[in-house]
Amino acid sequence: MSPVSFDGVGFLRRAVGKGCLVVGDIILDKYIYGEVGRISPEAPVPVVKAEKEQYVLGGAANVAGNISGFHLKVYLCGVLGDDENASKVKGLLCEKDIRFCGIGIRDRRTTLKSRVIGMNQQLLRIDQEDTVMIGWEEEEALIQRLSPVLPKVEVVVLSDYGKGICSVRFCHRLMEICRQAGKLVVVDPKDDDWTKYRGAYLITPNFKEFCG
Repeated sequence: MSPVSFDGVGFLRRAVGKGCLVVGDIILDKYIYGEVGRISPEAPVPVVKAEKEQYVLGGAANVAGNISGFHLKVYLCGVLGDDENASKVKGLLCEKDIRFCGIGIRDRRTTLKSRVIGMNQQLLRIDQEDTVMIGWEEEEALIQRLSPVLPKVEVVVLSDYGKGICSVRFCHRLMEICRQAGKLVVVDPKDDDWTKYRGAYLITPNFKEFCG
């Protein structure tokens, strides 16, 4: 992939009136806020008296939410479980008018990251997730769900958080159908091996990912 000059404003303008498809790992973020008044007698850890819980979109869903803030039509394709957290994700997507075009897998958990906040700082994070790569049938189902959306969008964002969706095979298939449809693909990478993103218009690593 050769370097390109990127015009962010012009890029967004291309999507106005059509929209954007975000494909990738969907995460539900949970925040538990409380006060810390003492140390537990069972272990040298703070006891947090929980006072408030908040759920927000994470991972590819957060990317979709941020893009929707530009008043674009946004579609989100990924995998959810068949559980209460999946319902929470769909509810949050609905609030932002993001159209879900992914699939649910009965024996796979919706990724949940729970953070405990006390004394104005994060004390603990608990991850509940299944990160094994999805199989061929699930990949095919995702392709079948996202393909009809491509004519409705101008830009595709691949948001890879390493949670089992963006396999080499799936990424290559996505790049190919986007190429055939004439859609630009922007990648938020996770893996060190970027060859699976070959064919993307742009890759946007953070500093650590770039140096890795």
